Amino acid sequence: MSTTSQAQSPQQAPGGHPQRWLILGVVCLAQLTVLLDNTVLNVAIPSLTEELGAATSDIQWMINAYSLVQSGLLLTAGSAADLPHA
Repeated sequence: MSTTSQAQSPQQAPGGHPQRWLILGVVCLAQLTVLLDNTVLNVAIPSLTEELGAATSDIQWMINAYSLVQSGLLLTAGSAADLPHA
């Protein structure tokens, strides 16, 4: 008994999604802002350490808190963008 049935997949357009380059550009722009934001934080760490007298664990808390807030705002902004416009 042969069980070689394949699941039927929906047909895609030959060239893919018509706005795929625009979508790629938006995703790349979002990634660029995250990368630049984290670079600014890493550049500011030495002066923050000196001015606040922070220990190594304090620096780690700064980096983690910054990343958590940034991630939370990114999720919130994404959810807000998916809401239907009134």
